[in-house]
Amino acid sequence: MELNDVSIRYGGKAACEGVRLSVDRGEKIALRGKNGSGKASLLRLICGENLQCSGTLTKGSGLKAPIFPKTREISRETSPTTPADLLFRDGGGRRRR
Repeated sequence: MELNDVSIRYGGKAACEGVRLSVDRGEKIALRGKNGSGKASLLRLICGENLQCSGTLTKGSGLKAPIFPKTREISRETSPTTPADLLFRDGGGRRRR
């Protein structure tokens, strides 16, 4: 997938401008930036949402672009208590050995 000089606008206000990004097959990415810098807008564009934008977006076949919520509710029973807990939990919430 490749973004070349992509800009996204809402009305006259730019959410992001001049973005260039290349992601090869099998790579995983995370977007990081200040609030309002266009991270969620870029992901929505990649996922196919019709946004007012310019530039070029090229997607390969079989692109999977899941979007995780910005916030999520965590219960006391399942929440990790230390950084190590965050690193060593498997998908089922159990510690890996």
